[in-house]
Amino acid sequence: MHKAKSSFVLAAVVFAGCTGVSRAEQSPAGHLLNSLQEITGVPGMSAAVSLDSEIIWTGAAGMADVERAVEITDQTKFRLASVSKLFTAALVLKLSEQGFFDLDVNIGTYVPEWSAHSDAKITLRQLAAHISGLDHYSSADRFDPSRSYRDLTDSLSIYGHKSLLFSPGDSYSYSSYGYALMGAAVEAVAGQSFDDAMEDLIVDPLALHNTFVENAASIPLNTTALYSIGRQSEPLEINRNDQRHVRGATGMLSTPSDLLRFANAYSSGAIVSHELRNMSWESAKLNDGSNAGETRYDVGFGWRIGRDWDGRAVVHHAGVTPGARSILSINNDTGTAVALLSNASWTSRIETTGELIATAATEGAHLDSSDCPEGAWIYEGIFIQGENVVTDTSNARGRIHISFAGNICQGELQPKGALAGWLDDRGARTSTMKLTLVARRKNNTHIVAMASPWGAFPLRFTDMSDNPEALGDIAGRSVALKLSPL
Repeated sequence: MHKAKSSFVLAAVVFAGCTGVSRAEQSPAGHLLNSLQEITGVPGMSAAVSLDSEIIWTGAAGMADVERAVEITDQTKFRLASVSKLFTAALVLKLSEQGFFDLDVNIGTYVPEWSAHSDAKITLRQLAAHISGLDHYSSADRFDPSRSYRDLTDSLSIYGHKSLLFSPGDSYSYSSYGYALMGAAVEAVAGQSFDDAMEDLIVDPLALHNTFVENAASIPLNTTALYSIGRQSEPLEINRNDQRHVRGATGMLSTPSDLLRFANAYSSGAIVSHELRNMSWESAKLNDGSNAGETRYDVGFGWRIGRDWDGRAVVHHAGVTPGARSILSINNDTGTAVALLSNASWTSRIETTGELIATAATEGAHLDSSDCPEGAWIYEGIFIQGENVVTDTSNARGRIHISFAGNICQGELQPKGALAGWLDDRGARTSTMKLTLVARRKNNTHIVAMASPWGAFPLRFTDMSDNPEALGDIAGRSVALKLSPL
């Protein structure tokens, strides 16, 4: 594609990665990924894990295109959905480092067309942390799908008229339009399209050969079809909606391996300075001094800041859009990063899912038969939400079996009672939940990832020789099972 090159310069950095894709059943991470694809009914999933900036595992499950029988490869590109925001945040920080942006001046300095709220000072720092007061998508927006928007300034006509939800800095409210406005600012200072600026500053210098800003009129080869999944029904292929009017917020295509190359470059200081990187991983502050964010995470400059399933600090971002669900997560304590992409929108705790895949690819890869708590049990216990134990939540005489097969410690949980009802209510494609041993702790606790319609969740198997129990949390619901030999 011919384009006018900007004067911006970034040294080329290439991170070596794996060239093959590990199919399911070949490793604990592959077994877990395959289990998730099977129970959710998502047509295709692809994932990758890096350790100390080296991609150590890639895997795929399912199909890129069901109707045409196209399998996923390491070149298969997925929609990133809101993981695209991390690229936009990095692009804005790079331009600020080069002196083109001041993160704390009024956005109208860069986008004079932003006049609807001239009495409210909104900054790039606030936009990146979703504390600007801008609204998110709604049915009242003035979006015309038949219209071709010239650029991101032109697309201000969709949302620029909307009232602010609150005074800038007073609260947190997720807004993709905030990132579209950031994209308009990028175009203004770069003197070129958002697509070209992204290529010049991020994609090309990092040799991200499978990463593109999506153009519905010209989709790259080896891009997945898009699907919608319903309860028990077969996946339905959906039309590709044009997202160019909000690129910056969404609309990028990539592979898990390219995402990890981006993440590792960002972590190493190859995109922006360590100082700016560290700032982006610190919680943004509201006007009252409190941290911006949701219950499960704070928000920095684009990145979300939370804890993984084991209580360790992580930075991440997830995404959902028609035909996609995605996550990119970095764990600096363990030196790992994980990317998980799929070609359908599915309800999930995808953050925990990605973290467990990373654990399976690192800790789980070193487990052998001596680590596997093989056996078969009947269980009784509870599956409840909240603090009140209700009598009809008992799970009497469900079954669990675990064995070591194919160099993987794996098993199944056959639910009864409330847990079986929850599984059915959420449209599970299987009547059982597959188990994958992903870690073992010194106190003889076995960490087992359980695949469910809402993603993977950890079950902690304790006291396996005496009074075995399985304890965990599934999307805020407590699981406490007592095991008896079958």
